[in-house]
Amino acid sequence: MTRYNFFFGIFCTCFLLLSCEEKKLFTEIDVQKAGLNFENTLTETDEQNVMTYEYFYNGGGVAVTDFNNDGYADVYLSGNQVKNKLFLNLGQWQFKEVTNSAQLNDKEGWKTGVTAADVNGDGLMDLYLSYSGNAKGEGHTEPIKKDYMGRSNALFINQGNNAEGIPVFKEMAKEYGLDAPGTFSTQAYFLDYDLDGDLDLFLLNHANKFYNTLLNVKTLRNIRHPYYGNKLFENRGNTFVEVSEESGIKGTGINFGLSASVSDLNNDGYPDIYVTNDYVEQDFCYINNRDGSFKEVSKSAFGHLSKFSMGSDIADLNNDQKPDVFVLDMLPEDNYRQKVLKGPDQFNRERTLVDSGYYHQYMRNTLQLNRSVAADSSLAFSEQAQLSGISNTDWSWAPLLADFDNDGLKDIFITNGYLRDFSNLDFTNYTVNEAISQAQQNNTNVDIGLLVSKMSSTKVSNYIYQNKGEAHFENKTAA
Repeated sequence: MTRYNFFFGIFCTCFLLLSCEEKKLFTEIDVQKAGLNFENTLTETDEQNVMTYEYFYNGGGVAVTDFNNDGYADVYLSGNQVKNKLFLNLGQWQFKEVTNSAQLNDKEGWKTGVTAADVNGDGLMDLYLSYSGNAKGEGHTEPIKKDYMGRSNALFINQGNNAEGIPVFKEMAKEYGLDAPGTFSTQAYFLDYDLDGDLDLFLLNHANKFYNTLLNVKTLRNIRHPYYGNKLFENRGNTFVEVSEESGIKGTGINFGLSASVSDLNNDGYPDIYVTNDYVEQDFCYINNRDGSFKEVSKSAFGHLSKFSMGSDIADLNNDQKPDVFVLDMLPEDNYRQKVLKGPDQFNRERTLVDSGYYHQYMRNTLQLNRSVAADSSLAFSEQAQLSGISNTDWSWAPLLADFDNDGLKDIFITNGYLRDFSNLDFTNYTVNEAISQAQQNNTNVDIGLLVSKMSSTKVSNYIYQNKGEAHFENKTAA
């Protein structure tokens, strides 16, 4: 073979290989070059860490919408300990930070979710900011500081653009009745649940203390907690009134709400609400009664639920014109992490919880396919996350159901990760016990900061799945 033929052969082979290389669906944008300079940096201290506030690593929030009505989607990001920032979209993937000019001055406190909505119906997008976290001196065992203003939510009403085209906001949560002082809020959801033409508010909250969930079960689950329980507010014309009790929204003190999704699950024209709960309390599925109230139907509509329910989303995944429900949990994909991290309940505990009035819950993602027949029939779902290949995605946070490849089928993107392996059994069974034992021997307190620093940290990839039809999915994470 001549040298010419040899190199020509190599060239042809490389050309064919490059030609066969699958084109990437997404292109990463350099956020620094784009001007999106924001990082939710956490500073762990003896008072502020994952052992004093279990949702320390849960993150902040993001709202993407057009705040100045110029046709471009802007970005607002909330930080737990750092200042929030508003970035105006200049076009061509360039953003400008305008937080101070917009008068978006967030107060002291632990910021969590952020929601963009036209709260007063004037055609301008407003911002609702949720607060949670501990005040100084609070924790799992200390009493709640009811007057701590760092745990009241904020509502920034859009006043319109200034001369530079920057939207200017005014904080008016108390005037609108939406400051919800003292609550441990995760996220707010604006919806017109009574179809009267204005936006109402469902406020998702979470507990900050743990109770023995097998003692006084009826009391724990039926008494409304003013700071942990979820709340529903009705819009009565630029003022909101809480209507949680009369609307049938549960406000239990063992509620650890991590997400909610709003959709018309039974196709009757009214919005329904699905709420995910961490730990023992089950998820809630509220069906709109079309009279200002809701009926909770999770036990009759679902055969079982996720146990440590995280993020959720609702969409029609099998194109049968009925919305399906996807809920994330924290079951790892590989066998090693399944064994080294806290796992599902043993059968005896699960049986005891069910006998005590709780529902069947299992530590894995759940895909609930809507099998309801008609709008006036009872809701019925069948769960098939394992069959669909999407049940084990590790410590997962938020799913996004959308048709990423424009083939007419909705795909799944899942965000993942936790800064430290908080549920590592070696840490909880040995490192913690050893620290407690040494502190008792030395007649000192446990050094919480040192203990937290000994937690391991494992990077976990996000996941993306391509819908192959009939709600079966192919893992495209590495593609």
